[in-house]
Amino acid sequence: MAATVRKNEDFFFENNVPNARNFLLDVSKEDQCRRVIADVIKTFGSLDVLVNNAGLSVMAAFEESSQQSIDDQFQTNLYGAMQLTKAALPYFRKQRSGLIVAVSSMAGRIGVPFYSIHAASKFALEGFFESLRFELYPFHIRVKIIEPGSYQTRILSNGKKYPALQIGNTYEPYLRKHEEGMQAYEVHRRDPGEVAEKIWEAVHDESNQLRYIVGEDAIHIEKMRKELSEEEIFSLVGKNFQSA
Repeated sequence: MAATVRKNEDFFFENNVPNARNFLLDVSKEDQCRRVIADVIKTFGSLDVLVNNAGLSVMAAFEESSQQSIDDQFQTNLYGAMQLTKAALPYFRKQRSGLIVAVSSMAGRIGVPFYSIHAASKFALEGFFESLRFELYPFHIRVKIIEPGSYQTRILSNGKKYPALQIGNTYEPYLRKHEEGMQAYEVHRRDPGEVAEKIWEAVHDESNQLRYIVGEDAIHIEKMRKELSEEEIFSLVGKNFQSA
């Protein structure tokens, strides 16, 4: 098993663990994406499954979002997955087998306030892989998308490093109210090991199922997406914007 991390201090496989190695990778660097795929194949002799798991989420009003925060979210959530996938495809095609897993989120199915850029990158990620799976089908390369709800990860805290553009306090009362709701929900965030188990399930599922939802909140959102009208969703999700 190969696991990529951005920094040496994030290594989690010990050197003496058999058949497991850490590799340094910044998915925003195309040359690193190509090199790490080649290094993994050189180390283990083959490549069977690619899991695109890098993610970044910045909570901000779009008008107050810096171009850097926009670029970084697309580079991490979308372009990095594209670059790693492109690097892996020649090997998968040659062996006429392979599986690509993309870890998305329910933000790839429904837009929520103050996560417009994150949602845009995840909607794009899902559209890309949903389309790509048809192109790869003749080569026996499968695609799976994992859609987790809210879990205890660093994706939100990592997004706090981007300062908002200063345009006054236009959005501040609504943003504060939304952030209070997010903080109150922290106690409900579950162990991300559940997502790992769902990835394992998807990897071993030989069917052509594309999407795998994981988490009670994700299941609720999926049900809401299917059963409610756009007007009902707008009223439900936007209720905090009616008064603040």
